Amino acid sequence: MIAFIVTAVNVLLAVPAANALVRYPLRGKWLFEAIIFAPIVIPPFVAVMGIHLTFLQLGLTETILGVVLAHIAPTLPYMVRAIMISYHTLSTDWEDQARMLGAGAVSRFTFVVIPHLLPGIAAGRA
Repeated sequence: MIAFIVTAVNVLLAVPAANALVRYPLRGKWLFEAIIFAPIVIPPFVAVMGIHLTFLQLGLTETILGVVLAHIAPTLPYMVRAIMISYHTLSTDWEDQARMLGAGAVSRFTFVVIPHLLPGIAAGRA
């Protein structure tokens, strides 16, 4: 159950983050990427100690929410990176063609974007 929740939350957070990082020219993009990928760079012991102290103060130790949050921190950067790679291979021309054929935003996302992102989502989950 916890793995399913963590994966669902990772996908819900990683898809919009990867979309923004790949498709939009953001000022300070390097800062956003540094924050997102920090759990990969920071030694695990340091990150875990910080999470543990924070969870003690918030009363989240030994709760399902605490376990879910503790698993999201180290796994989210990998999910974002995998989906960013999938977005790099997705041409906006495909979405433009769907738009020209009458597909709305939800239909384009459901039938064009998500099927293309599925391999990245599967890779990020592993």
